[in-house]
Amino acid sequence: MTRAILVGLCLMSGCGSNEIAQEFEAARIRATTDPGPAPEGWAPDGALHMSPALVDDLMKVGIETYGAMAGQTEARGPLGVRGSVDYDLSVRRLDVSGTTRCERCVAVTTRVGGDVNYQFGPVRGTTPVTVDVEVDVRFDVTPGSDSSFEVFMVTQEVRDVQVSVRNLGGGIRGVVEKELSAFGQEALLSRMQPISMGTFGGADFPIRALAVDGTEDGGATMHFLTRSPTPMPVGQTVPKLRDGWQLDVSQSSLLGFAAKTAFDLGELSHGVVVEPTGLRITTGSFEMDLRLWKPGGTGWWRDYTVSGGVVLEGAEMQLSARSVEETGQSPGAILADPLAAVGESFILKAIQDGVNQSLPLAHTSASSGFVADLGVRTVAAGGDILTVRGSFGVRRGLRDLSTDPQRVVPAGTRAPTGMTRP
Repeated sequence: MTRAILVGLCLMSGCGSNEIAQEFEAARIRATTDPGPAPEGWAPDGALHMSPALVDDLMKVGIETYGAMAGQTEARGPLGVRGSVDYDLSVRRLDVSGTTRCERCVAVTTRVGGDVNYQFGPVRGTTPVTVDVEVDVRFDVTPGSDSSFEVFMVTQEVRDVQVSVRNLGGGIRGVVEKELSAFGQEALLSRMQPISMGTFGGADFPIRALAVDGTEDGGATMHFLTRSPTPMPVGQTVPKLRDGWQLDVSQSSLLGFAAKTAFDLGELSHGVVVEPTGLRITTGSFEMDLRLWKPGGTGWWRDYTVSGGVVLEGAEMQLSARSVEETGQSPGAILADPLAAVGESFILKAIQDGVNQSLPLAHTSASSGFVADLGVRTVAAGGDILTVRGSFGVRRGLRDLSTDPQRVVPAGTRAPTGMTRP
């Protein structure tokens, strides 16, 4: 009886609360301490894989938009007669493949074609032409000020240009071929602006480092290291993708972002602070372990496991909590509502944002008049790695460009300022 009375008095007066407060502070420091710059030889805790078909589409729309596909040149025709050659061309075919000729590169073979109008003195006319160009394209990365990185495709070298002119006599034909050969060099090199593949990371998903490289089959892979205080490597295996994209990200890293968000929000009602301590996302469902802390006064904690569903809506993954089970508690802990804590602390939103901000062109907009259609198809998990797969398409207004030879720039991409060519 005496022991029971002493224990009760101890709980009422706060015995052990200092220990709880120390445990809470240690957890808060672990979750909120910035990991600092990426170390040399860093291991990625996330990777975004783009299929050859996706890189192909981005290259097509980039050439159509950023390349000098239309123009007029002055030239001298037969016998030195002054004249002009007008061209307005579009991409007819484009193939991307892997290459070892340069680091972080892919090889691009493209055919552009259209009509050329020419005039030399009284001689004028129109003739169809095709220009076949082989070019090496390099992936470049530019860091932003908000822990984000923008990835560009930049022309490394124009390796070959072949011009085919039909239905035209020898003298004028030679002039047109010469001018269009120069076009092939200039349109894809000296006058070609870098093509933005999108911005990755940012305030909702800060990244410390990002590296991009071309794959053997002509796709691209972006390995990144987040600012999560608990990063876990995802490995560097590159999947074979027929189309679309695949995101691999560490669930431990997502949990780290959620924990930081929860501690940054501070106390909820009645002085309670919530900490997510475990995360398991699978196909269609998730489980998250929560610890509710009461660090002040007579301190205590209670542990719960929250279960819910994973919903794919358009270009986003969403989490919805449904049920809760208590799994442990400290002496003297009082009842609390963990589902309410989940809603108030935006923990699920922090996890969602971490995934959604990692997707291709997550930061794009329709300001350019073109729209990038991003779709999330599946969510699966293997151990700590969460794998999200999806589709990607480009359209302008109501016109679907998947079968349209006129390709345009993805939504919101832009030519960078202050960049110089190598």
